[in-house]
Amino acid sequence: VTSYSKSRAEALGVDCHVGIFERAERILVFLVGSLFFFLMPLALWVLFIGTNATAIQRILYTQKKLSE
Repeated sequence: VTSYSKSRAEALGVDCHVGIFERAERILVFLVGSLFFFLMPLALWVLFIGTNATAIQRILYTQKKLSE
């Protein structure tokens, strides 16, 4: 949903470089969770919350830009 919201916004003509949890952060959290197996449950929760927050942020940003 995170990548889709960005690509959909850009298809509508909005430059959507917002969000607290972009691709690099998601990869880093997953990598740390993979390397230290005891941290994987925490990493998955962080990914769950961060990606959803970023998707919502991008949707709201796109709505705001399109209404201007």
